[in-house]
Amino acid sequence: METLKERLEVVFSSYRLKNEGGLLVPLNFYLQNLPAPKRNDDTPIFPHVVIRFEQSRDEGYETAYADVLFIAGVFDDDSEYQGYQDVMSILEKIRQEFLRDHMADGRFWLEFPLTVLTSDDFSASAYPYFFGVVESKWRIPVMTQNLEWCE
Repeated sequence: METLKERLEVVFSSYRLKNEGGLLVPLNFYLQNLPAPKRNDDTPIFPHVVIRFEQSRDEGYETAYADVLFIAGVFDDDSEYQGYQDVMSILEKIRQEFLRDHMADGRFWLEFPLTVLTSDDFSASAYPYFFGVVESKWRIPVMTQNLEWCE
């Protein structure tokens, strides 16, 4: 997952969005979870992408997959509720990057389906935060077993 994070940091290196303090800042990238809140620390965590391992599964002795989510979150306090557009822009850039080059770290291959989802609730209950997800499936190396027969 670190490889995916590093790759997206390069893709989004010039990308800037507004944080909770109103400043244009680069995206924050986190592995698995957002950072734990610290006492007396109001460091903005938005905008961000969380790269989260969901599950892996073996589908036989020669095929294994891992599901990875890319969860985008943005802050947009504009009263027009348009933060979803920034979320969609992030999700589309992620989608295009992995369709352009579907291999990661020389060991992992993007498989289909590749799914983009946004929050179905753009109402005042989520405002001023907006979220979306890219669901991805990666073929991963399979562990092999060497058997030695004892006599």
